[in-house]
Amino acid sequence: MRFTVLFRIPKTVLSSHAVRNYSEYVPKALRSLKPKSTRNTVQYYVDSCRVRTVAGNGGDGCISFLSVWCNDQAGPDGGDGGHGGHVIFQATHSKKSLNHCKSVIQAKHGEKGNHKDCTGKNAAHIVVEVPLGTIIRDSSGRVVGDLQQEGTMFVAARGG
Repeated sequence: MRFTVLFRIPKTVLSSHAVRNYSEYVPKALRSLKPKSTRNTVQYYVDSCRVRTVAGNGGDGCISFLSVWCNDQAGPDGGDGGHGGHVIFQATHSKKSLNHCKSVIQAKHGEKGNHKDCTGKNAAHIVVEVPLGTIIRDSSGRVVGDLQQEGTMFVAARGG
């Protein structure tokens, strides 16, 4: 007996005011929906491309002579310039196409030296990731690099 009393539905819920037809209820958006993009997002597979690689030049050295109050001819103290950056191709699984390669890839130049034997800063190397199986040829068509394994690197242009 007590069990049926616990699940008894009160009469106020069954009244005509409290009953709603949820099949007709359509929720409204809290904000307006953005229109779809009209930009074409198709990416094409690129199997071959011609790339010009340019290495960075080394930085200029500094011509400087040490001047000390007690020694007029103390000698040179100019620093060397920094090394230029390399352009390196590296084989990786993450790339499937060559469509990200630019037509000209140029590394940065090294910074110039300074007085008191301060050497210039070396430039950073540019590493271009390419898919596995990439074959690199020079301008005459001769094969100079074959990147078959993961992590294999080929220095296309060596910095000064």
